[in-house]
Amino acid sequence: MDQFNINAGGQNISLQLDSRLYDPKNRNILGPYDYFETGNGSDINLTLLYGRRRRAFADEDFLNIRHYRGKAGSHIIRQLACYLAAFHTRKFDLVHGTGLLVNPESRKGVLLIGPGHCGKSTLSRELGEIIMDDDIMLINEDTMQVAGKMGFVTYKHPVHGRKFLTPLPSGEKEARLTMVFILDKKEQGGKYADVDNRIPRRFAVPEDLPPLLKKAYLKLNPIKVDAPIFRLGTRGRLPQTVEVLRHLIDQHI
Repeated sequence: MDQFNINAGGQNISLQLDSRLYDPKNRNILGPYDYFETGNGSDINLTLLYGRRRRAFADEDFLNIRHYRGKAGSHIIRQLACYLAAFHTRKFDLVHGTGLLVNPESRKGVLLIGPGHCGKSTLSRELGEIIMDDDIMLINEDTMQVAGKMGFVTYKHPVHGRKFLTPLPSGEKEARLTMVFILDKKEQGGKYADVDNRIPRRFAVPEDLPPLLKKAYLKLNPIKVDAPIFRLGTRGRLPQTVEVLRHLIDQHI
């Protein structure tokens, strides 16, 4: 059992981790300190134990939840630690989304949110060069931050031009929250509509939370932001969707 004291979003978490939760096929997997700063003391206690079929068990402070996850333990750690920090501090909100730095000079950023396979990664590859994160973001009314100490950047392969997402300790970690796009794969690609300045929780919920915690997240009030919010269809018609997205960004940034 490994013991970690980590600081996630300003909240100190004492984490005990069964090393068997790590993927045995990937020895280079990121650990807690690759995502989080070292914490001082403990506001919250969390224990993850190994069970049958790679099942993770948490202690009483985590409501005795169980969660099966086929992926490696570092993903579980990051999701759960960020959830706990956001839920207990209430100074920021945790969202499942992609943060883009679209104007490095003015530190203006765009947030894409929505469920899996709604187009976040596809659209982010079409926009700009800097992706802050493609999984979890911490936001308040006017700022978005990477959920950990590692920011991300994209770069193009010099031969075939494909973009890659690379975690770097010196990567981009914070930007002004200037626009929010709620991606809806049920609507025709390129179709959009204005919505009020609140993000419904059902669009922002981290996908890999255990059911009990997902229900608790969905009961929280909608997330209020100062930035304009658009609901954008992403079903098919990728060129039209990208064109509309760029047009809206150019209008507001």
